[in-house]
Amino acid sequence: MDEYTDYLLSGPPFELEFSPVDQVTPPVYSRRILIFSRHPEQDDAATVRALQDGLQTTTNEIPILAGQMGYNPQLGWTIKPGVARLRIKSLHKNTLTFSELELSDFDEAKLPADLVSSVPTLADPQEEWHACRIQANFIQGGLLLVVSINHTTMDGYGITKVIEALARNCRAAEHSPAPPTRISCLDRSRLSAIKLDNEGDINKLPAYSIVPASTQIPPPPPKIITKTFRHSIEELQFLKKNASPSSPEQGVESWITTHDAVNAYWWTRHAQSRYNASLINDNDTARFAFPVNFRQILTNLPQQYIGNAVLMTKVELPVRVLLSSQDGLRAAAAAIRAGVNAVDAAYVENFIAVAKSITDYPDRGRLRINMRLEKPETAFGSTSYKSFDHSGLGWDQTAIGKFERMRLAFGVTGEGMTIVLPVLKDGSWEVTVTAEEELMGEMDGDRIS
Repeated sequence: MDEYTDYLLSGPPFELEFSPVDQVTPPVYSRRILIFSRHPEQDDAATVRALQDGLQTTTNEIPILAGQMGYNPQLGWTIKPGVARLRIKSLHKNTLTFSELELSDFDEAKLPADLVSSVPTLADPQEEWHACRIQANFIQGGLLLVVSINHTTMDGYGITKVIEALARNCRAAEHSPAPPTRISCLDRSRLSAIKLDNEGDINKLPAYSIVPASTQIPPPPPKIITKTFRHSIEELQFLKKNASPSSPEQGVESWITTHDAVNAYWWTRHAQSRYNASLINDNDTARFAFPVNFRQILTNLPQQYIGNAVLMTKVELPVRVLLSSQDGLRAAAAAIRAGVNAVDAAYVENFIAVAKSITDYPDRGRLRINMRLEKPETAFGSTSYKSFDHSGLGWDQTAIGKFERMRLAFGVTGEGMTIVLPVLKDGSWEVTVTAEEELMGEMDGDRIS
């Protein structure tokens, strides 16, 4: 039987009404596995105390972490004061060790979700769930700190701010924490109060559909594999060069980023593996969805806004174009950049209008990301943690350990997804890829040439 102890931590009272954007965000738990190495002489009990005190201080700064979520058919998702949960779990009897993890380059296959965390992937509307669950897994020579926060409460930016606060607050008793950063997290009224002239146009949101509440999303394949690949600085430069427009005369609108190039590369690579397996063909259209953070697009949102301030968008290319040996990578990168550029203030306000109309009139149906609603084998996507500096947060090594790497739980992310992880100290990038088991061998071969 698993050996664990739960600590339930309450925070200051709060009142919060989720914004329309929060309401239409999938109620999944975002799980980040923070991997630390530890000296053999480090005291586990002292680490537990630091984690308790640190989570309590962080919850005092961000009270929604101690929220209890529930669902009402007319009101949608609701949240009230409750508790944040810290689970301390010993995996010393498990054969997993930090040395083994490090030798495997922190292979996700050694980090199954049900071992290192205790949250469902999707919150059940019939139950009530903690907004935040943290699980500290002690292994020989290391610590796996899994931060799980329900996406309805905040997006990736907000979760990163929580992790920054934990790094600041989880300290040894003799080390006083740094002064807290003021965090604006409870005021969702700015998104709810945007004055809109209409109910929005769903046809201008390519990544979304309004569907009946009873609509069932097709299940994922029975066996999917999650694996992280690393791109050296030289590989990144090569991808950027080959994904950029062939002629400088094409103008500034055709400029792409390295991030565009990496996403384009994995879109084409995964599509090629499905094509080779006869899952898609030349007559299909490949669809690629990705999030856009609109904090800097809407002028009424503070930069430090914690909540959901992202939307999904989608671009498409014929498979025969995407897999063209000459121009496929370039076409994919150009499509992704065009998709990013298309999200302006009007686009965001239309998204909020549609979300608000669904929230105000739940009988209209549900707003769903439509990638898996029809022909899921043509669906691909990405998200990114690239700009989140997990390695530079200054964790107290005496109390917690030395931060080594971030990973995602095995078998949780949907097939066809790529996730760009935080940049490593040497400038290289890591990309987590989830694919059908029978395709991963091909994707794991020689890559960039």
